[in-house]
Amino acid sequence: MKKKNYSIILCGGLFLASCMSNNDKCLQKLFDEVGVKKSQIHNATHLVTILGNGCKGCIHKALSEIHNSTDTIYIIACKSKKTFNLITNKNIDDYSNVYLDTKSILVELDMAKNTPRVYLLNNGKYVSHSFYGNESPSKEANTTITFNTNEIDLGKISRTEKAKIKFTIWNTGKNIVRISHIDLSCECLNIENEITEINPGDSTCLNIIFHPDDIGKFQREILLYGNFDSSPKLLTITGECF
Repeated sequence: MKKKNYSIILCGGLFLASCMSNNDKCLQKLFDEVGVKKSQIHNATHLVTILGNGCKGCIHKALSEIHNSTDTIYIIACKSKKTFNLITNKNIDDYSNVYLDTKSILVELDMAKNTPRVYLLNNGKYVSHSFYGNESPSKEANTTITFNTNEIDLGKISRTEKAKIKFTIWNTGKNIVRISHIDLSCECLNIENEITEINPGDSTCLNIIFHPDDIGKFQREILLYGNFDSSPKLLTITGECF
């Protein structure tokens, strides 16, 4: 793959809930529906999927990095070429590797959420799932953590109100938990308290403030990086804003 200026973090274990049993079948359906050329499928090493209704900052970054390449396919949920031009200031006809998903296939297959996704391919087959991020997972895992829950559903929430969310984290290992970084998928999320260390056997709370940024169903993600197994850990916040 040619040099690119975005960073991605491999997280194959987080792949599609609806396509868990057959990743390749989902990829093929997506390629067929949006009309990706077979020659491009076999030559591509990466697929980038982007929704237009998620984290605005994340999406703008991904869209700004679109480039003509034979090893990367971009599929963007967008109603028309005109809409694509309005949100990107780019002409889709200038790119041979950019395709529009006008039928919401990405949503149907759960292949893109509020943050852009990157899929590693080999001869058109699924290898691993990736996402845009800020740093690599820790290579010095020497303890374990658990949560009271990995997902909180806020139900229906007014766009004019803010929600306070609390995740409890337990250090279930024998060494001190050191949290090196917390990545938020949206500017609508803010961390209320700083967490850096948790002693063995102790617990602490991660307090998040959510400011609704759009109307409709949403899913926001929080990634915790540190010296624990399976770093980063994924926490999700879901609901519907009215």
